Amino acid sequence: MSRSRPPRRPLLALLLLAAPLLGCAGGDGMIDKLYDSTRSYNRSLRWGDWDRAAVHLPTQSVDAFIEAHQAVEEKLVVIDYEMSRIEVDKQSGIAASQVHISWHTENDLVVRDTIVEHVWQWHEGRWVLVDERRSGGKPLGIF
Repeated sequence: MSRSRPPRRPLLALLLLAAPLLGCAGGDGMIDKLYDSTRSYNRSLRWGDWDRAAVHLPTQSVDAFIEAHQAVEEKLVVIDYEMSRIEVDKQSGIAASQVHISWHTENDLVVRDTIVEHVWQWHEGRWVLVDERRSGGKPLGIF
């Protein structure tokens, strides 16, 4: 005698049903805003849009940031960036991310890679980039 089993639900269907519930865990939008901020900042750097990148900085840092980036603007060509790590501590409102940047200069077409660590702080409903430094790869003057 054969027993009939109830049909199994595919795992994908269960995940799709659970997705809205998982989204509620981050209902305040901190995580989504962090992803948006990191993408926007790095994309702005990629295309040399210093004013748009500076939106993600503390107000007192904007002038120095723009001045430093304009100094290398003619020499630096950012080819690509890739976010390789992102960590969030929602309790403290601090996040860390790591970005791999591929670049060359106008005079030297050898592609170089630089790894940059970012520290973000949740402030007044948005993420602000409070620290940026090179952690590996070829030194790059703007970090």
